[in-house]
Amino acid sequence: MKANNTVTLLFAVLIGTIFTKTSAQELIITKADGTENISMLSDLQKLAFTDNELNIFFTTELTELFSLSSIRTIKFGNVPVTGLESNEIAGSQAAISLYPNPAGDFLYFTNLPTGPSTIRIYRIDGVLFLNTEDYQADGPLYIGQLEQGLYLVKVNNSVLKIQKL
Repeated sequence: MKANNTVTLLFAVLIGTIFTKTSAQELIITKADGTENISMLSDLQKLAFTDNELNIFFTTELTELFSLSSIRTIKFGNVPVTGLESNEIAGSQAAISLYPNPAGDFLYFTNLPTGPSTIRIYRIDGVLFLNTEDYQADGPLYIGQLEQGLYLVKVNNSVLKIQKL
């Protein structure tokens, strides 16, 4: 029964990922007692499910453990932006976006800042798959080496989701 609960929880996370806007910036874990634990996606290095626990590994090398039986929901959310549309960043700059999504072998980015950008692509299980620290906005990013599936793309301080075909 525990394995079935783990599969159900993982499936719920994947479905939430598919139907959440690509501008999700935080991971929200609601516990059975109703309290919420909110973590910025940019602070996360990896999520790992074991038989009875969810392990969250942070970029600061801290780890947080949750008993699966204590978790009511896991979802991705957006950081509220007061006074601006959700597709804008403070300073009247347009939000970074990528296309096509779903993607084939190449990704293109819009609204990147001038100069090199850091792009990290994580598998949905939180494992870092690709790290490019000097991407220039003058061409596509080759992602043909990625397998089919869902990925989180961290561009500088923005996190986007893609589906690789």
